[in-house]
Amino acid sequence: MADAILVLVTHAIPVLLALTLPTALQAHLADRLGDSSARAEGRLSWDPFKHADVIGTYVLPAVFLLLLGGLKGFGFILGWAKPLNINPRGFRNFRRDVLIVESAVILGPFVLAVLWATLGAVCLAMGLNEPFLFRVINAGVLVSLSFFAVCLLPFPPLPLGNALLRVLPYKTVQPLLPLLQWSPFILMGLLIVGVLSPLVRFFFQLGAIFVFPIYNPLSLPLGAL
Repeated sequence: MADAILVLVTHAIPVLLALTLPTALQAHLADRLGDSSARAEGRLSWDPFKHADVIGTYVLPAVFLLLLGGLKGFGFILGWAKPLNINPRGFRNFRRDVLIVESAVILGPFVLAVLWATLGAVCLAMGLNEPFLFRVINAGVLVSLSFFAVCLLPFPPLPLGNALLRVLPYKTVQPLLPLLQWSPFILMGLLIVGVLSPLVRFFFQLGAIFVFPIYNPLSLPLGAL
């Protein structure tokens, strides 16, 4: 029981930030590029709780961490922020602006991983020796890289998949349209049974190439969790 509480406490902030701050960045970028939907919905905020979804931000990540093994079992965590309504008709350059807005959700977790790694390196340089602090930092690096790896999968409703649906010719995506309502369940099933695990591991390692030289959480005895 104590271990479960420690896992939840150390991962609470990293999961919340990794899921909500990229969405906040997406809202600000869409507003700058001409779509005022986020402003009208009161989502133009850096407050993470305004973008949190009860199931996607709190319940599902906790299930992955506690029941499914999370980073130790599957090697990744699933979750999402509250869906952000974006109307591309307001964009000045449709294809370019769609890619910019969706890239915020893809690259946001990677940037967070770099920031967590930098914090870890600074704490080590300062000689800090607080195990709980480094557990949170370790979780921040690994959780952020996990979400970054999943976001790079080119399947809707993930951001890269959504961007491809909007910028590819209609004839190319038309055969896939009937499956869109089932795509979240199909994607989750493929991830859980492990079909997409090699691709997720590849993207995770790709991000780690740039992040781990700054601070490698796996090199500390505390480990990932």
